[in-house]
Amino acid sequence: MCRIHHKKNDIVKKFPIHENIKSILMNYKEWYDKTMEAYKFRNPNGYVIVTYVGEPIGERYLKRIIDLLCERENITHFTPHYLRHTFVTIQLSNNIPVSTFAALVGNMPETIYKVYAHSFEKDEIQASNLVDEIITLSSFQEY
Repeated sequence: MCRIHHKKNDIVKKFPIHENIKSILMNYKEWYDKTMEAYKFRNPNGYVIVTYVGEPIGERYLKRIIDLLCERENITHFTPHYLRHTFVTIQLSNNIPVSTFAALVGNMPETIYKVYAHSFEKDEIQASNLVDEIITLSSFQEY
């Protein structure tokens, strides 16, 4: 389980994390801690991703990093919230039950449908094909 502390609401969320991602994060933490030893930096709380003063990163810190990356890579606009939308969109497009990932992002399923759900072209084509299979000219000729 992974724990994320949301400073604004003082909430700690727990969610399952895949072993592959956990391994990547722990390798990063090990590298970071080792690198920072030379500067006598300590991470007493054991956070994985921290600011230069050892505090867990917040949205403003993440936004600053993203802005620097956007500037370097010549990307016009990107916010941390896009990552949330991407996560939700991936879950929706893979038919994961809304109640499952709504809990992970801290929303009610109704909010997911209102804010994040939008039509996917592949689903529109599939729906159109289904109607095409059901309704044929011969089905109307019987009457």
